[in-house]
Amino acid sequence: MEQQGQKTVSAEKKTSQEDEDSRFDMEPSTQALANQVTPKVTGKELEFLAIELGLEKCEFGIIESNHPLDVKRQTLEVLSEWKKKDENYTWRFLIKALKAPAVNLGGVAKDVKQWVIDNIPKPLR
Repeated sequence: MEQQGQKTVSAEKKTSQEDEDSRFDMEPSTQALANQVTPKVTGKELEFLAIELGLEKCEFGIIESNHPLDVKRQTLEVLSEWKKKDENYTWRFLIKALKAPAVNLGGVAKDVKQWVIDNIPKPLR
């Protein structure tokens, strides 16, 4: 029983650390997105991710028809469109979108979060 309480405290501590970490508020580079997200997303997941990132279903349909059977290219196009149109173009927003129930890519979100921690230096205060 105590262990369970310790896990909860640990999870809460991790969450607050992420909330305070300004690296997650930085804009992702196109190359980093390509490496971290593109190889890990399938077609149906991509459609839901596109919608979570603020694209309209018809916008995704155009991307899909422009690049049939090329999910990697579709993913790059979705991420590019997200960058063009959204002020929430941050690692934090991407991680939140990946975790959304409709997208259900919590494992990818975890990998992206760890990549940010491992590869982006904390800004000096």
